[in-house]
Amino acid sequence: MSIAGGLLVIVAACTPLEPILNWASGGLPYQDPTEEMLAKQAAEQAAAARNAMFWLVVAGALAAIGVALLVAGIWGVRRTRRPAGS
Repeated sequence: MSIAGGLLVIVAACTPLEPILNWASGGLPYQDPTEEMLAKQAAEQAAAARNAMFWLVVAGALAAIGVALLVAGIWGVRRTRRPAGS
């Protein structure tokens, strides 16, 4: 069960990519920006960066938990397996 759970948690760690992609694509410049447009874009970019960093920490924690579960599952399977001659 730990192996399957670990794999599921690792896959779940990949799901919060939308905020990270929004932050990455939000910095594209306007063609002919006004001061208001630049100020609005800077505020949106700062908010998107905070949101992306939060979800990046959540994804990292989920990935670490998933790897730990996966390693524990593999370790448990190896310890409970008996030699073929027994």
